[in-house]
Amino acid sequence: MRALLLQSAPTHAPDGSARVDHFAGVAQALRARGIDSDRALVPTARPSLPEGTGLVAVADCLGPMTRHALRLAREAGLPTLLLMDGLVEHRNTFENVRAGPGFLRPAPVHAVACAGEICADVLTELGNNAWATGLPRLDAIKPRPGVASGPLVVATANTPWFSASERERLTDALGLVRDGARALGIDVVWRLTGRCELELGVANDPRPLPELLAIAGGLMTTPSTLLAESMVAGVPSAVIDPHGSPIWHRGSAVWRAREPDAAEDLAALLPRLVRADEALLDDQRASLALTHPDDGRSAERVATVLADLAYEPPIEDAPVIVPLTSPSPDRPKIPGRPRVVNVVWTDGAPNGGVPVWCARMADWFALGDFAYDVRTLYLSPIAFENKDSHADVCVLPPDLDHAQRFAVALDALLAFEPDVVCAHYGDLPHMIATAARFRGVRSVAVLQTDDPASVATVRNYNSFDAAVGVSDACAQRLGAFAGDRPVRVIHDGVPIAEQPRDVGSGPIRVAYFGRMVDLQKRVSDLGVLAGELDALGVACEFHLVGDGPDLDGLLGSIRSLGLASVRVRAHGQRPAAWVEAFLPSIDISVLVSEFEGASITMMEAMGAGCVPCVTDVGSGVRELVTDGENGVIVPVGDMQTMANRIAALDADRSMLGRLGRRAWERARERAGVRAACERWRDLLDAVMAIDPVGAPTDAHLRPRDAYRWTKHWADDELGALRIVTGELRSAGFRRVVPCHAGEGPDPSADAVVLAGEVTPDRAALADRLRESGIGVALSPTLIEPEWCRLARAVERARDAGASRVAVFGAGDHTRRAARAFGLDLPIVGIIDDHPRAPTMLGVPLVRTDDAIGTLRPNAVVLSSDAWESALWAKSAPFRDAGLPVIPLYGTYREDAPARS
Repeated sequence: MRALLLQSAPTHAPDGSARVDHFAGVAQALRARGIDSDRALVPTARPSLPEGTGLVAVADCLGPMTRHALRLAREAGLPTLLLMDGLVEHRNTFENVRAGPGFLRPAPVHAVACAGEICADVLTELGNNAWATGLPRLDAIKPRPGVASGPLVVATANTPWFSASERERLTDALGLVRDGARALGIDVVWRLTGRCELELGVANDPRPLPELLAIAGGLMTTPSTLLAESMVAGVPSAVIDPHGSPIWHRGSAVWRAREPDAAEDLAALLPRLVRADEALLDDQRASLALTHPDDGRSAERVATVLADLAYEPPIEDAPVIVPLTSPSPDRPKIPGRPRVVNVVWTDGAPNGGVPVWCARMADWFALGDFAYDVRTLYLSPIAFENKDSHADVCVLPPDLDHAQRFAVALDALLAFEPDVVCAHYGDLPHMIATAARFRGVRSVAVLQTDDPASVATVRNYNSFDAAVGVSDACAQRLGAFAGDRPVRVIHDGVPIAEQPRDVGSGPIRVAYFGRMVDLQKRVSDLGVLAGELDALGVACEFHLVGDGPDLDGLLGSIRSLGLASVRVRAHGQRPAAWVEAFLPSIDISVLVSEFEGASITMMEAMGAGCVPCVTDVGSGVRELVTDGENGVIVPVGDMQTMANRIAALDADRSMLGRLGRRAWERARERAGVRAACERWRDLLDAVMAIDPVGAPTDAHLRPRDAYRWTKHWADDELGALRIVTGELRSAGFRRVVPCHAGEGPDPSADAVVLAGEVTPDRAALADRLRESGIGVALSPTLIEPEWCRLARAVERARDAGASRVAVFGAGDHTRRAARAFGLDLPIVGIIDDHPRAPTMLGVPLVRTDDAIGTLRPNAVVLSSDAWESALWAKSAPFRDAGLPVIPLYGTYREDAPARS
C-alpha cells in the first residue's frame, strides 16, 4: 500500500528562511507500519494518483492541487485525511472571507489530524472526525531549560487581517504595545507581517524565528501557530486580540486591545512576560497541554491515524467539496437609466489607480445628472472586504477549470443586466465583455497603458463597439486597429483642490506613490535618487507610499547608503482617502517609470498643487506636463539630473510655488473627475446608438495572459467541451464540431473545438484554421501552454536556420515551460540578469552580459508573459549584435530602448 502526502505548494516560514514541511517525519513513521508514501508539489500538467495509492493525505483543502487530489480520491473510493497546517482559530474558521462560508464545516475528508484537544473538540463540533495528533512540523522544537531573560518578541500571523478595518484595529493595538514597552524600558524585537512595521515606524528583525525564540524573554502574537511554537519552546507567550473575537488558544494570557482598560492591562502584562514567574509558567503549561503535545511524537500519531484509515477504510463517503465561488450580484436596475459595468481584474483588495477611478466614476454618475447607472465588477482569485456600494466581487479561486472560470465570470457580469460593459486590463474582463456583446451588450475597451503587452491584449479581443485610451499615445495605439469605431482620449479623473497648496519652509518634501515593482516602475531608481539628493546636501523628507515585491530590496539599498541629509519614510499601502489627505503636505511627486498610460498618482499630485517630477515616458506625461513650466521631465534612468532639478527647486521656493500652481491649473483643465465623467457620458451616448452586431469570432475563448490562468489541467473535460461549444454558437458560428487528437477537422464546420492536450502540432493546426476563416477554441484548458509556445518558437528559429537558440528569462514562465527542454530542440542555454545557479532545466544558466560570448547563440527566444515587454527592451544588445529575438506573445518596435 502507498500513501500520497500532499501540500499545495512549497511553504516558507514567516522569515522566509526555510521551507515548512507539514509532513516532517510522517513518511518514516508510515514505513514502520508497512506503508510506503509519495510526496507531490505543484505540477505543470494534470496530476494523477501514483500507482498503488490507497490513501491520500493533504495539508490544506483550499489549494487547486489538493482539491483535485481529494476529487481523485473520492472517485477511486480512497480514504482521505486533512493534516491541519496550523492551529484551528475562530477568526480563520468563521471570519476569513477568503476561505468561503463552509470552511472546515465539515472538511471534505474522512478524518482530520490537528494540533491538540482544543482543535479536536472544535473540529468535532463542526462535524469532523478529528484526532489530536500534534503538528509534525513542531516535533523538532526542543524546550529550552529554565527561564530566560531577554527582549519581548512581538509577532503577527501570516495573514493578520482580512479587511482594511481589521488592519487599522491591529496597527492601533500594536502601537499600544510599542508605546507601552518603551514606557517600561522593555526591549522589543519585531516580527510583523503585512507591512505593519512601516506604519508603526519600527524595523523587523531579519534573524530566523528559532534564533529569536532562543533569546526571547517573552512573546506576544496575534492568533497564530507561532503561539504553539513559542510555548513548546518554553517562552512565556501571550495572545494579542485586536478584534474582540473568541480566542481558543490563550497561552499564558490574552490581551484584549479593545477593552476600556487595555493600556493598564498591557502595562501589567508586559513585565510578567519578560520576567516570568512560576505561576505564569504553570498557567502556560496547563494551556499548552490542551493546545499541542510537547513530546515530539506528532509524526508518529499522524502515522497511526493514517494506518488506521488505510487498514480499516471508512464506510461512509467524505463530505463533498464545497465550491469557493461567490454568488452573482443581485442589483436591480434603475428604471430609465442604462447600466454601465466596469470590469476590473484585481489580485486582492483593489487599491490601484484603475479601481480608484472606477469607484469615483460610479459615485459621480450616481450623484450627478449623467443619466447612466455605473457599477464595478471586480474579478479576483480571493475574496476581500468590499465597502463600495456600487461594486461587487466575483471570486474565481485557482481550482476552477479555465472554461468554468470564464463561465462563472460571465454569469456574474450578466447578472447585472448591463447595457454597456467597459473592459479594463487583463484577459478575463475582455473575454466576458466580448461574450456579452453576442448577447446584445455593447462593449468599450479601455487601454490603461501603451506598453505592447496591454495593447496586444486589447488587439487580441478586437471585438468592441468603442475604445478609450487614457492618453493620446494610448488612443493612437487603439486607432491602429479600431477602424471606424469611436476612439476617445479620456483621462481617469482625479479630485482637484479648491486652491493649490501653499509652499512652506523646512526640508523639501518629496514622495513616490505607486506599486513597488522594479519592472515598469523602476523603483530601484528611487534609492539612487535618494543617494544623489544626499550627495548634494539637500535637506529632504522622502516618502514612499505603496507596496510590492521590490519594496524590501529598495529599503535595503537605501539603508546601505547611510544617508545624512535625506530622511526616508516608507508608509506602505494606503487607501485613496489617506493619499488625498496627505498630498497637500508634499512639495514634489516623483515618477521614475519606464512606461505609463496616464499616471493617476501623477494627476492626483498635480490636482493638489504638487510639482510632478517625472521620467519622459511619453504617454500621459507630455500631454499634462511641460518641462520647466508646470513640472520637471528627465530621461528614464537619469536620477542625477532629477536630483539636480529637485535641488534647484529646493533652493528657489518661489519657482516651486509657481510650478505647483501651474500643475494645479493644468490638472483642473484636463484631469478633473467631472470633466472625465462628462467625456464618458458623451461616449456612452454614442455607444448606445450602436447596434452591437458583428461577424462571428472566437476571440473571447483565446486567453493570452497565461500567468493569471494558474491551473494547468481540467477536472471536468466534458463540462469544458460543453461550455466552449456553446460559446462558439453564441458567437454566431452555425456548425461547431469537436476535433479530437488524431482526427482531422470536419470540412463542413465553420468552427472547431480542438479537444484534448495541446501540442505544437495542434497549436499550429489552430493557427492554420483561423487563417482560413474557421473559428477555433482549445478545450479543456482554452490556452496554449507555455511549453508549447516556447517549443514552437524554437522550432521556427530552427526552421529559419538557427542551430543554437538561447532562452531569455529564468522566471516562473520558463519553469512552467520545462517540458520544452526535454524535446529534441537546439536550446543551448538560459539567460538571466541574476542567475542563481550554473544550470537550469539541464542547460547552462548565464548572465545577460555573458550570454553571447558563453552560449554563442544565433537566435534568442523571450520566455515571459507578464514581463515580456520588459525583456524585449533588455534584449536590445542581442538585436544590436544581429541576433533574431523572438517574443512569444506580443509584437514590439525595434527601437524599444534597452533598460539601463
